[in-house]
Amino acid sequence: MKVNPLLKNSARIILSLLALVQAWSSRHEISSLDGISYLELGRAYMRGDWEHAISAYWSPLYSWILGPVFSILNPSPDQEFFCAKVVNFVIFLPALFSFEWFFKQAFLNSKKRQDEPALNDNIVMICGYAIFSYGALIWNGVNVDSPDLLSSVFMFLAAGILINMNQQTPLKTFFILGLVLAAGYLSKAVFFPFAFCIFIICFAVMKKQSARVFGAVAAFLLISAPYMCALSYQKERITFGDSGRLNYAWFVNPVFQSPNNWQGGPPGSGNPIHPTRQILQAPAVYEFASPVAGTYPPWFDPSYWWEGVTIGFDAQKQASVCLRNARFFGRHFLIILFCVLLFLIYEKKSFRATTDLFTNQWRVLIPVVIGLGLYFVGIDLQWVYVPLHPSTRYIAGFLVLLFVAALMEFRSVASVRQNRLSIVVLVASIFVFGVTGLHVLKGVTESAGGSVSHWTVAQELQREGIHTGDKVAIIGDEDDHVIWAHLTGVRIVAQVPEVQTNAGISAADFQELSRVLRKFGVRAIVKRSDSRYVVHFL
Repeated sequence: MKVNPLLKNSARIILSLLALVQAWSSRHEISSLDGISYLELGRAYMRGDWEHAISAYWSPLYSWILGPVFSILNPSPDQEFFCAKVVNFVIFLPALFSFEWFFKQAFLNSKKRQDEPALNDNIVMICGYAIFSYGALIWNGVNVDSPDLLSSVFMFLAAGILINMNQQTPLKTFFILGLVLAAGYLSKAVFFPFAFCIFIICFAVMKKQSARVFGAVAAFLLISAPYMCALSYQKERITFGDSGRLNYAWFVNPVFQSPNNWQGGPPGSGNPIHPTRQILQAPAVYEFASPVAGTYPPWFDPSYWWEGVTIGFDAQKQASVCLRNARFFGRHFLIILFCVLLFLIYEKKSFRATTDLFTNQWRVLIPVVIGLGLYFVGIDLQWVYVPLHPSTRYIAGFLVLLFVAALMEFRSVASVRQNRLSIVVLVASIFVFGVTGLHVLKGVTESAGGSVSHWTVAQELQREGIHTGDKVAIIGDEDDHVIWAHLTGVRIVAQVPEVQTNAGISAADFQELSRVLRKFGVRAIVKRSDSRYVVHFL
């Protein structure tokens, strides 16, 4: 690409600064309980606690990065989340550079099909960075403590290799592709079926030289097989991970309102092999002190507590989830993509713009369609959306690939319309940059709004007498308790779910609750009341 180095470096600096600001503004918070699990798994790996570190629900690579960093820096509890954000920012940098490499491959591939592109290279580059900024900082985010940004690194690398694949591609490139896809699988389990979709595309591209593709398959299995064997040995069944089947059970068919303390049902869903233990009926109290580790065992390894669930198929529920996801897709990107296609049709004066897009960009679009399709049918994206942990993170990498593919088709529009087209693309890119910047600044203002931090809550409870190593029970939703419990170093070993406390607990029931919990070594019961935490010591 013949681009202005100053412009390119300026874009890099701006994006890095936005990522740094986003990390800094969220340094006192963790985006969800997922982040707590990844932090604790990382430490389990570092102390060699393989029994608890290997999880069929949580992919290991993100924890493998967090573990050594935390071991070296050894942050105090009040600095843990800041340390996690530093890791997220560092991951952002290879995500940026891997995107640049993929974008260059996509650009060079599109350049082969035309001698006089309609768009200036600098404008194409600016638009590319704008797409990446939206995907990495809005659809995903450095403030999100999950492996999704990490997995996008391998997604971009795999797409870049796939774009330039031809009959002369050397065997070593296929080995590299296999290693990239294996690293992707270790970052997110969804990469396992996704990798074999990539291999099928490779076979279609290579044709008479398809034997080389087995080099990619071999490299993929060489790296991923040890972890799959460890999971299969732990579960006593062949598995590459349980995150997909559990999310389908929770959010699609049947729909469970809470993924914790499953005791069986509804009919046809199987029976738990080792559920959390109900130790009291009124109010319902669940105990889970052993054998799983972690601050909150039900979410430290959901695959253990949900062993025994069966996945059925209900056409009505599946259709309902697909309809909700269609609205979700429409709100977040389909409307924009539709406008892009209309503009292409208008400029080309032909409906062939849509078929040209697929014909020219099929190597990118097929993996995108497959990736989006897996999430479209496998999880209710709209149901699991939360502000600090948006479900757009699942599909952010695929959407970046999708819009880059569409951008490359703009370069084939008749050059006589170059000025108008350049203005449209440039204005759109500046607008996207502006929206991204405002989104990041909004996070800064929200973090400065004076909300009580989790560390402040932890300190207050420590002053009331909660000590590191204590066993506690919670009343209410686990989201209100797990973070302060992690920071104070206590273990939540029993829970009265929120649904049981809506009508309150009578004095007699509370006395019986306290008596039962004492048998399990519980030192205190903690309940959140509005913004306050009430502690009752046993």
